[in-house]
Amino acid sequence: MQERSADRRQNVVDYERRQFNRREREFLFRKTVYLTDTNATGNTYFTNYFDWQGMVREEFVRFIMPDWEAFFKSGIKLITLEASMKYYYESVLFDDLLIKMKIGELKKTNVELLFKFFHQKTGKLLSEGRQRIAFATASGRYIPVPTELILAAKNKIKDLPI
Repeated sequence: MQERSADRRQNVVDYERRQFNRREREFLFRKTVYLTDTNATGNTYFTNYFDWQGMVREEFVRFIMPDWEAFFKSGIKLITLEASMKYYYESVLFDDLLIKMKIGELKKTNVELLFKFFHQKTGKLLSEGRQRIAFATASGRYIPVPTELILAAKNKIKDLPI
């Protein structure tokens, strides 16, 4: 008996497909702004965007690495070398954000990550950011970008430009 493919009429979400836009080579992350993310005037406190960059990069590693627990337990550290943000519009309490992350320049010992923050309902670009991250051993010595991370990224995301 031949196995049938999934019935498209069922309302089943393939979570992995919704986490990555293959055409644009972007990792997608959804975030709701909560009270703890806002300041006294009700808009998002600017430093939260840096925290969210970290959340997205860690979720990306979890997404691409088949054995992410072993990767993090091995003692490898992700270290932020540089981080920047440009703010265009503010977000407020209960805004749903769509954060898109792309891999930028890859060097021997570090990688650039590019972020765009969108208001999910309006599609308006709220801010853009970037990070350059390096990797280090548990003792803090810098190491080349881990081969297993690069191979996992290429395996998971077939047309990734690294």
